[in-house]
This record gives sequence, structure tokens and C-alpha cells, in this order.
Amino acid sequence: MKIIKKITGFTAILLAVCVVISLSSIDTASANMPSRRMIRAGLNWNSTAVPSADLANNPGSGFEWGTFNTTNDNFTHHGTTEAGRVVVSVGNASNEITIRRVDTNEVLATFTQNGTAELFGVRPLGENPSTRYRSNARFNNANYTFFGGFRFERRGNLLTVVNVVDLEYYVKGVVPYEMGPLWHIEALRAQAIAARSFGAFRMVNPKAAARDNRFDVCIEACCQVYWGRRSANTNTNQAIISTHGMVVTHNGRLAETLYSSSHGGASENNENVWTGGAPRPYLRGVIDNFEQDVAHQITLYNWNLSVSQTLLTQRVQTARSGAGTITWIRAEFTPTGNVHSVIVYDSNSREFTFRGRAQLQSLFGVQTTANTTNGMRSQRFTINGADANELGWVAVPPGGNITISGTGWGHNVGLSQWGALSMAREHGRTGEQIIHHYFTGVEIIRLTLSPAPPSSQPPSAPPSAPPQGATGSWQQSGNNRTFLLSSGQNATGWQHIEGERYFFNNSGVMQTGWVRENGLWYYLRSTGVMATGFVVDGGETYYLRSTGTMATGWVETNGHWYFFNGNTGAMVTGWIQCCGEWYFMNHTGAMATGWIQTGGHWYFLNDSGAMATGWVESDGQWYYMRSNGSMATGTITINRERHRFASDGRWLGRA
Repeated sequence: MKIIKKITGFTAILLAVCVVISLSSIDTASANMPSRRMIRAGLNWNSTAVPSADLANNPGSGFEWGTFNTTNDNFTHHGTTEAGRVVVSVGNASNEITIRRVDTNEVLATFTQNGTAELFGVRPLGENPSTRYRSNARFNNANYTFFGGFRFERRGNLLTVVNVVDLEYYVKGVVPYEMGPLWHIEALRAQAIAARSFGAFRMVNPKAAARDNRFDVCIEACCQVYWGRRSANTNTNQAIISTHGMVVTHNGRLAETLYSSSHGGASENNENVWTGGAPRPYLRGVIDNFEQDVAHQITLYNWNLSVSQTLLTQRVQTARSGAGTITWIRAEFTPTGNVHSVIVYDSNSREFTFRGRAQLQSLFGVQTTANTTNGMRSQRFTINGADANELGWVAVPPGGNITISGTGWGHNVGLSQWGALSMAREHGRTGEQIIHHYFTGVEIIRLTLSPAPPSSQPPSAPPSAPPQGATGSWQQSGNNRTFLLSSGQNATGWQHIEGERYFFNNSGVMQTGWVRENGLWYYLRSTGVMATGFVVDGGETYYLRSTGTMATGWVETNGHWYFFNGNTGAMVTGWIQCCGEWYFMNHTGAMATGWIQTGGHWYFLNDSGAMATGWVESDGQWYYMRSNGSMATGTITINRERHRFASDGRWLGRA
């Protein structure tokens, strides 16, 4: 059986296109760690609130309903239905919410909302539950699939709908929409760390509108795009698994890890973009030369915007009372070369200063799409640079236009998504190194809100040697080999000799085999040379990273994922359980996906490698995988109904 997948390319989606993300309203750099593991994502609220919402279990194992406690997210069970599709809607009375089956139109329950401590909730049931969510005020009435449960609060004749979901599953619904799902794994790992940190930050620092509606994050670019699991693939899921729980902190506090599509050459200090906010020590401007290597792939990376004197004057007069016709204009720059303010001079000999992103957008317009230039795309631009006088003033032609020439698209604060791709793909940097490049003075730690998989974060490298390496001569005494340095002393510790790394004990004897140093394991070949890559020893296979350290947990190399025992480092084959999921590693150790046959049974592994249970669709046919993952054949009962399956597992219909 073969699996055919169609995956479309993605362009990096800009975080925080909307002005609402301005840090000026949040000076809480004192954010603590979240105490709960569930994040609340607002699906429908305020102007997008709905009279009803359609929920369909994926692939249809029923639902339970009850209440969510709005303080700790605890769910209290009230009832269950085997129906695979239900509608939640406002009831007849002013404080009622109803849930009904779609197939029979039967009202299953009516909930009377009394205060906000306990709100109505619905969760999918089954062995691998997720929900296709549909509403006419979001997603153009299309189906989007979400993990977790749904909380409903009635306000007037409409419902505020919130997805209550584990933070890790939330990140699975962010990464494939904020960054191309087929991008380099290390860029995706950086995106996963940033997305998780941003979500965790919002859990303890929600925006006012979110707090008023009892959720943490919205699902649009004003927060970060969260549209569920539909576009997730092996790349994005493995990026999230390998960074499980990793968040960014500064001085022990969660960092607000902002990011956008591209900087155009340099990021910027947050206070120069969103004026009025306190400077964040980790959101400092950094020169970003990495984007140059991928600029040819970025739509309108170099952009021009024409603004007429008439329109410019109108915009200034709207913002500044008493302004005349604008005749001169001048940009002022930060040390990283971005514009922090623009000064205009009018026919009444008055000057007006426009400072920061919002005010500059009031002059030059707001960029709304990736494929056009209908407003300012970033704060990295010049104004008719060639025509400026010696003081930087540019004449605004009477009845004519000025031209704004810039690079990049985004708010210029924090991480550049295209820069991250370049750092990973073109320069071999890890996700952690990307984070440290864009966020100043930060640390990466693991949250302990839920069980984490074995660490796949690369350990630190052995102590570095001088570039030229050690000089001296090899000495042999019996079975012991030493290296006499030019200084006359025997080499000890790590030494870089003739292009290779060696390790000598405190007596100066060259080591072979396994060596433990500073809590990390290394393998020295029989020649004493430090090993990297796969090593077979004692019948077991190990993997040594480029730093020489023994890997444990998940490792990606040569396009495949492998898993190494967290205690011994030995490569695992066969079935393993990790992060609450089962995975199968074939005889070479590579993680399997798709259909496999083992032990006389067929199994299906999702794109993430996780073993599927419940209904699976493959090549247009439906199959059912039992709770142990094995493919069903013959006639079996599923949710009180008898179903028939062919000998090859194909669903033949109800019995």
C-alpha cells in the first residue's frame, strides 16, 4: 500500500501584522512561568462570536460534554454521545447553551450558564481524538482540525469559543502556518521554540482583549497564527518533538519571543518600533546578513513605495493639527540602519515628527499582503536617498511624489523567519544557535508542565583548541601513547593535533574507547581520534554528534530520524514509546512512517511517526486501527455499530 501526499509550499507568515501587538501596552518583562499545561486559544470572540459552532470528531468517535473550570481548566463530565458530529448553539433562554446531534437533530443537553467560574465545554472521544471545527465567522466556513476541547461562553445571543489545548499540541498548530512546513528542520526547531515561548508568555501575560474574553492568545497574526493540525507534517512535528518544552528566558523570566518574516538587513530595539514601551534587554537590534543568501526567494524583499505630496499632506494634517502643505521630509536612523523617526517640514515653516512603527504607517500606509506594496513593509528604508541635501532633507515635489525604497517585511523585532532559514540551510546553524543570534542574552530551558521526551538538544562541545593545533611529537611507551608538547610537557585533556581531536588523561596517556568528560560521553577510535557519526561498539550502534558528544533521544541525520536510549545511548530498533505515542524504528534504526507489517500485523504510522489508532484514510480507502495499533479485518464493533473490513483492511461498510 502506498501513501500519496500533496504538500503545498508556504511562504513565511508575518507575526503581528496588526498594530495590536504593540509592546507599549505590556511592560511586564517580569513574566513568571505558567502553572498550567493547557493554553486557551480564542477561536471566536467579540466581532467573530457566533450563534453556533459545528464540531465533527475526526474520524467520528463521539463527544463528551460538561464544564471547564475557568481557573484551572479542569473538565467536569456531564454526558456522552456516540454521534460523530454535533452543533453547539445558543438556547431559547438568555443564559442557555444547547448541544444537539446533527444526524437526528436531537437535543442532547441544555446548559444554563450561571456566572463564569464553570463554562460549557465539549471534548472529542476515541483513541486518537481531534475535532474538525467549523463556524461561519472564521475560516470562511471551512473545516479546520484542532486537538483539545472547546469552551463556550454565551454573551448576549452569541458564543465566545475557546480551544483549550495542551501547549505542545498548540505549537503543532502554529509552526506549519508561521513557517514553510518543508523548510530546514533547524529553522523549524527555532520557530517551534519561539512559538512555544510566545504562547507561554501570553499564558501569564494575556492582552487585555484576550483577558476580557478569558483566553490567552488569539489565532491570527496579531498573536501568532494557530489554525490547528491540518498542515502539520513530519518536519514540523519532529521539530516540535525534538524541542519539547523548550522556552526562551532572560534573567529567569519568560521572554516574549517576537518574530516576523524578514528584517531587510537588521532587527531593531523594541522601543524604536513600539514607542512608549520599556526597552526589553533581549529585544535588541542585531545586524542580519543571513537574509542576503535567500533574498532571491523572498517576494518583494526589495520594495518601493510612491507617495504623492497631496496624500502625504493629507495624512500629516489628519495626525497633526494646523499642518500646511508638506515641502520637505527627512528620515532619522538607528545605529543598525533602520528608521526610527521621520520629520516633515510644511509650508508654514513648522516641523512635525513621526516616531515608531504606528506613526510611520500613518504617513506611508500599512502593508497588508505579501505580494503587493501598498504600504510601508518595514522600518528599513530610505526616502529618495540620492536627492537628499547635506542635512538629509529631501524636497517633496509640488504636485509630485516621493519614493520610499526599502528591504524586508515585518516589524523588525526579534527573529527573522527567512534569516532563520538561511542560518539553518546555508550556514549549518542549529535551532538553539538561531534563537541566541536574534534574542540577546537569553537562555533556553525546558518547562516541566508535562512529561518531556529525552533531550535532543546538542550538548556543549569539548574545550576548543587553538586554531593551529598543538605542536610537538608522539611518544610510545609500551601500550601507552603520549604526546610531548613543544613546551616539554605531556599533553592532557582535549588536544587538536594534525586536524583531529584526541583526549589524554591526567597522566598524559592517549585514550581510546569511551571517555566521560564533564558529564558527557565521547568515543575515541583505536587510533585515538574522536569519533563523529555512527559508531558500532559491543554489538550496539551509537551516534556521536559533530561535537563528539554521544547523542540520546531523537536525532535527525541523512533525512531520517533515529532514537537513542536515554541511559545507554544505544540505538533503538522496533517499537518505542515516547511522549505518549508509539513509534517504530526499522532494522536500520530509522523511524518508519506509513504502512508497516511486523509480528504478523499491519500498522499505520502518521507523518510524525506516531502509531495511528482509530480510523485512517489512505489512498481514498478507510481502515480501522485497533487500540494496540493493529489493522482490523473481518467484522468488528466500533461505537456500538458493526463494521465489515476486507482481508487487506479496507472498510466495506456497516454490517
